[in-house]
Amino acid sequence: MSFIRDAAYSFAARVWMALARGACVVALSRALGPEHYGVYALVLNTYVIAVLVGTVGLEQASTWSSGQDPARIPQLLRNAFWLSGGLGIVAILLFLGAVSLCRGWLFDPASTRLIFESLLFVPFAILNNQLAGLVAGCGWFRYYAKSETLKWTVYLGLSVGLVVTHMMTARTGLLAFYVATICTAGFHCFVLWRRFGRAPNASWRFDHGLARQVLAYGGKVFGVGIVNLLNFRFDLYMVKYFRSPADVGMYSLGMNLAEVLLYSARSVNLVLFSRISADVRRSISLTPAASRALLAAITFASFCILLVKDPAILRIFGENYATCSNVVTLLLPGIMAQSLTLILVGDMLGKQQLGDVLRSAILCFVIMVGLDLVAIPSWGVLGAAAISTLAYASQAIFLLVRHARAHGQQLSRYLLVHRADWEMITGRLRLARQGVGP
Repeated sequence: MSFIRDAAYSFAARVWMALARGACVVALSRALGPEHYGVYALVLNTYVIAVLVGTVGLEQASTWSSGQDPARIPQLLRNAFWLSGGLGIVAILLFLGAVSLCRGWLFDPASTRLIFESLLFVPFAILNNQLAGLVAGCGWFRYYAKSETLKWTVYLGLSVGLVVTHMMTARTGLLAFYVATICTAGFHCFVLWRRFGRAPNASWRFDHGLARQVLAYGGKVFGVGIVNLLNFRFDLYMVKYFRSPADVGMYSLGMNLAEVLLYSARSVNLVLFSRISADVRRSISLTPAASRALLAAITFASFCILLVKDPAILRIFGENYATCSNVVTLLLPGIMAQSLTLILVGDMLGKQQLGDVLRSAILCFVIMVGLDLVAIPSWGVLGAAAISTLAYASQAIFLLVRHARAHGQQLSRYLLVHRADWEMITGRLRLARQGVGP
């Protein structure tokens, strides 16, 4: 199957995700205002971390395991229900305790109640993540695009309904997101069960041996995933600690706007990890080509955003969010660096080169937290944005040097677009339209 065609399916879904999520962000931010939107962002951020902790890398492990041996998929499907229930309960208990300890100095009573309610949906999200991993491992990228489109369409529809009926609050906005996730999990269940549910070699008894194998790989990926998520979201808690919920809302909105550019890199990351990285000879040439082509596209998109962001933010979100424009400006170089990081991480995870990925994530986290302790009290959300960009760039440089050395490549191969790249892209697009893989 064509790499470009597979990435295009995922990217098409993420384009719709960007549009739907953007419309929801506009609706929420305008309806709630900076302070209440900050509460919403903090609660959703905590829920996402709880889901990641509860999943324990099983999404990537499901992709890797099903790709290694498709005969495992029926039992992996059944195990997913057992694991989501058990791990979901553990995650709920863990975060009930953690949030209770942080109540007062990090979470106010309203945020705490919303987080406790949100934790009830964690097991469904863990199940959804495992099933999405199986879908990617099967190489069903067209279906993957449909499922993601369903999720964000449901979320958008519910959000629009809440706004029209004047029922949009932080609680109902969060509930709309959770219901959309449950719908997607149900869709995954229906399609996977129709394909693998009647397999004779599968049993509803929990397969401990298979679970240990999957958890062993997931545990390796888990450390990378949790540190990377903290790199993207931990500074929200630091802004809340040193500043106010309104500043959290301002910073969160700026991050959401800038991170739209990462959707294309995440699409390529998924295909590299699930389908390409195992083929060493192919990935050696394809990963640098994808890196330099994507960097060129995101650099162009960043310049376009810089030209229109000031009037667009004022017109769409209002003067209360004017500071977001400067946050976006400071974050854009870091988002470009993160795009390169996602490409390299997708290739390295597929090759199980987890050590360098984890070290780069820890380096990024240490730089971010250490400098944020000085920057946020002095310069607020602008200081947080500048430090994020510096930390993201450090991680990208570390991975770039490591990947280039490991594969005997020059750094310029990852950064500078060649004329042959355009010929390759146009040629593969022509083949993709004809339904022919490379």
